[in-house]
Amino acid sequence: FTHSATVVNDTAVYAEGDVLQNRTTYFRQLTPQLDGSFVYSYTATDGGDLTVDATTMLVLRSYEEGNEGEAAEYWRLDSELDGQQVSSLEPGDSVRVPFSVNVTEARQRLSEVDDQFGSTPGQKQLRVESQVTISGTRNGESVSTTRTYALPISVSDSVYNIQDDGPTTASGSQTERIEVTAEPGPLRA
Repeated sequence: FTHSATVVNDTAVYAEGDVLQNRTTYFRQLTPQLDGSFVYSYTATDGGDLTVDATTMLVLRSYEEGNEGEAAEYWRLDSELDGQQVSSLEPGDSVRVPFSVNVTEARQRLSEVDDQFGSTPGQKQLRVESQVTISGTRNGESVSTTRTYALPISVSDSVYNIQDDGPTTASGSQTERIEVTAEPGPLRA
């Protein structure tokens, strides 16, 4: 994910129209709109040709962390922001899906939905989520999988924080079944 926000009000530090990029913290009053992109690409040592369908959504949810990082969702509301489909993506090429979120409005919507439930337990979360479905061949092997990547946004009274861990690398390892003859062990010999 990459992200930026344009300053909408002049201050002593920033002029209206200044663009702040890839910050961990943005100010709600100065930069209420978060713009960005999700980029998917892959590498392959022996070539590849993938069909990639990438969709970026705004996710509002109430959840609670469980054992081993599993989350129990009390409710979830998805709104599609944008999507891209590429029918032939070669190694090193990329798919870029832009997004734009008014964080102030999204936080208000999150509170409204939670109030409809009578204030659910757990944590309330606002995040941009990209779901990527890939199929085709990579390194001469068939590939068919769906992966989800998330950009959590924590909102407080005056700021919002982007919890970006940087690029995510999935090994995409491939396995192959090989038959071998078992040698007798010392006891059997």
